[in-house]
Amino acid sequence: MSEDSVLELYAITNGEEEKVPFMLTSYADWQNPTISEIKVIDSTLTIGVRMKCNAYSWGTVDDFKLYRISD
Repeated sequence: MSEDSVLELYAITNGEEEKVPFMLTSYADWQNPTISEIKVIDSTLTIGVRMKCNAYSWGTVDDFKLYRISD
């Protein structure tokens, strides 16, 4: 992966976006970026991953988890 690569986990709710950068390192070195304490007021939450990498980079993304911590 090149040094100018950009990877980020993002969450959008209540018209606001929070994001956390992370890096791909090597095979089977799983990353677990986390955005904690997202307060959803309008009943809508969008989560995703943005990736900008060179042509020879690759990886997979799976297992998004949401935990309700309070009302």
